[in-house]
Amino acid sequence: MIVAWAGCYTFFSITEAWGDNPEGFFLEDFLHVDAESSFGLSFVPGVVWPLIIVWVATLVVLALGVQRGIGNANRIFVPLLVVLFGALVIQALLLDGAALGLDAFFTPNWEALTDTGVWIAAYAQIFFSLSVAFGIMLTYSSYLKRKTNLTGSGLVVGFSNSSFEVLAGIGVFSALGFMAQAQGVAVDEVVASGIGLAFIAFPTIVSQMPGGPFSGCCSSARSCSPGSHR
Repeated sequence: MIVAWAGCYTFFSITEAWGDNPEGFFLEDFLHVDAESSFGLSFVPGVVWPLIIVWVATLVVLALGVQRGIGNANRIFVPLLVVLFGALVIQALLLDGAALGLDAFFTPNWEALTDTGVWIAAYAQIFFSLSVAFGIMLTYSSYLKRKTNLTGSGLVVGFSNSSFEVLAGIGVFSALGFMAQAQGVAVDEVVASGIGLAFIAFPTIVSQMPGGPFSGCCSSARSCSPGSHR
């Protein structure tokens, strides 16, 4: 579902369809969030059809196999991700109020360590991002040579994954600091936390950077490439 959202934002980035209100656009215009409904058979066409396309694309990549499918795709898209995402983070750091967001990001809240919900969220995040217990790692490992250094490979995957997440956090919180300063509120009052946060913060960055539509379009396209999520 999230990959389908990213696919839609590839096209939204061309015209910066979110305008001056990325949060309102994401929740109301795009997702059509209804706080009162709990279950129903109605659906949002703008979300369902991209999801079907993602499913079909994923099946095609799986049919091509690891080497010809996911492997070839990531040789192109992973380096592209690093370059374009680095540009987004740099632009975010240049926004007015970025320091405010970074202060909120890097200032530890030791009391939160006593909250079991924080630990559960942390474990859920790392298990998801590293694909632990998904069966994906078992599939990838079947392509390794018998004497592959598993310890070294595991450390590279773990540290590279966590490092990129920190980089993403710097970009997101820099944008939140910019939004907080513009609205005259605290960083934690800008937008609600959750999976939609990136779809609010990053459009804000794209709107502020030169050539934003191009960079936003490319970054969103990379994010929705099948099999590339870790």
